[in-house]
Amino acid sequence: MATSTFIHLLSFPRRLLIYYITILIGLIAIGIFFYRNIQTFHSTAELLKHTQEVINETHVLTALTKDLQWESRNFLHTGDTAALNAYRHVRKVMDATADTLAALIADNPVQRVNVAALQHQLNNLKNFSAQAISRKNQLGYSDAAFNADVKQLIAFRQTIAGQVNRIVNVEKHLITLREAAKNRSMATGSKILMAAGALVFSLLLLSFFTIYHHFQGRQQAEKIVSESEARFQLLINSIKDLAIFMTDREGNILNWYKGAFNLKGYQHEEVIGANIAIFYTPEDIEKGEPAYNLEMARKQGSYETEGWRVRKNGSRFWANVLITAIYDAAGKVQGFVKVTRDFSLHKKAEEEKQAALEKEKQLNRMKSNFVSLASHEFRTPLSTILSSVSLLEQYRSTEMQHNRDRHIGRIKASVSDMVAILEEFLSLEKIDEGKVDAKREYYNIREQVSRVCAKFAAAATQSGHVFITAHHGSDVVFLDRIFTDHILTNLISNAIKYSPAQSHVYVSTYTDAESVKLVIKDEGIGISPQDQQQLFERFFRASNASHVKGTGLGLHIVKRYVDLLDGHIAVKSELDKGTEFIVVIPVERSEAAAS
Repeated sequence: MATSTFIHLLSFPRRLLIYYITILIGLIAIGIFFYRNIQTFHSTAELLKHTQEVINETHVLTALTKDLQWESRNFLHTGDTAALNAYRHVRKVMDATADTLAALIADNPVQRVNVAALQHQLNNLKNFSAQAISRKNQLGYSDAAFNADVKQLIAFRQTIAGQVNRIVNVEKHLITLREAAKNRSMATGSKILMAAGALVFSLLLLSFFTIYHHFQGRQQAEKIVSESEARFQLLINSIKDLAIFMTDREGNILNWYKGAFNLKGYQHEEVIGANIAIFYTPEDIEKGEPAYNLEMARKQGSYETEGWRVRKNGSRFWANVLITAIYDAAGKVQGFVKVTRDFSLHKKAEEEKQAALEKEKQLNRMKSNFVSLASHEFRTPLSTILSSVSLLEQYRSTEMQHNRDRHIGRIKASVSDMVAILEEFLSLEKIDEGKVDAKREYYNIREQVSRVCAKFAAAATQSGHVFITAHHGSDVVFLDRIFTDHILTNLISNAIKYSPAQSHVYVSTYTDAESVKLVIKDEGIGISPQDQQQLFERFFRASNASHVKGTGLGLHIVKRYVDLLDGHIAVKSELDKGTEFIVVIPVERSEAAAS
């Protein structure tokens, strides 16, 4: 009764498992008994065969002793050589038969004693017959001696026959015992097989009724669940702003509702069975984000996250996602409920707020840097202007005109430096505010490079820099003339500033159907690998350039102009060996084709 109550309390799968395990054990027991009965049958058959072989060999041995006695008698009586040859053949066969018999009963101690006694009697027979044959060959062998020898041979044969009968009787007794054991084993096996078969049959009937009763109850439960599911679907479908659905443990979608369709665009039949990874971006899938989110929900019970998600049409939206684990009665995770909300407007507002804040911080940094830079960079030219003006007041006579011209030149150079600094700031401000657009036109780039180099050559008469220009490809390009002029001017100006007097400045241009490449190379102080990482950042100056005037904006502005032209800029440099800037600007396909 206690066992029945315990089984009834177990869950349906566990009850079936117990039934089927018991049935399996019963079937295994039946198989084992069948196997053992077959083994017993074969073993008994082999033993019976072995016993029959022993009996057969004893019968053969009995017949051979008769033949030996008979052939020796014939020779003793007739002296015929043929009888003697037959006697020798029989003796040889008898020895072999005796050896075979000894091998057959080697595992039976009783029979080994009997066969040893038999072999002793056979040896006596062989020895006596050999002695009789020897006496026959001697002179004076009488009839009385013949009769005595024959009588003794018969006595030996009878003794051997009695010993053989003992061996045969032992084997027959073994046959009786083995057949009785076989019969008992077969009877026991039959009873056990019947009992095991009855048990297996009973368990099969019990499992059938258990399954029937379980599914009757399950149908009622499913009906209740179906009605509850219908009410739940009505509730979920009334929520249109949230994507709510369920998945299994691996994240495969189990159901789909109206709100999920409105948000993600998939129909019910398109997503059932699909994995939630279809809603993630390729980069998130590559990082393993879907599996990570489920694992976090599995560990914590629920997990909330935000990120980009993908609709059916490929468009992206910023989603707030809550994943909640579903547990069974045993506390194991069976699936997840996933709730997704479209937070795109929140994300956009946050990004705009962050961008405005960042822009404000950037403007404040620019103002601070400008004030700091202006106070530093303007101090020297203003001091020069002030001292030159003071000196000009002293040069009043015509003879001092050359001194006046020299100081006027210093004033102009200082004003030019200040104007250049202001132009850099104004250019950067226009770029940041988006007021600068590329305006491409056809013009001769070879003439542009020559003009820019000529301007610097005229200004570099004292330093003695040598300009070497080269052009490859078509002279006419489709570029923004002003942008290109700024790029060339800034890079050539840097090549002069950061290279020693009398050194070379190389300016090379390359044009083809795909791009325009500008290469400016100097023999100056070079740039360290560490400084190259920040070279194009705003206000950055290399560690070995502090002795040269500069704002740290020139290369940043060059980079911005190159970006506006969809190109890229690279630098190759070694300390004290010079620097090479490479600018590659792609040619617009439509205009290149028109050209």
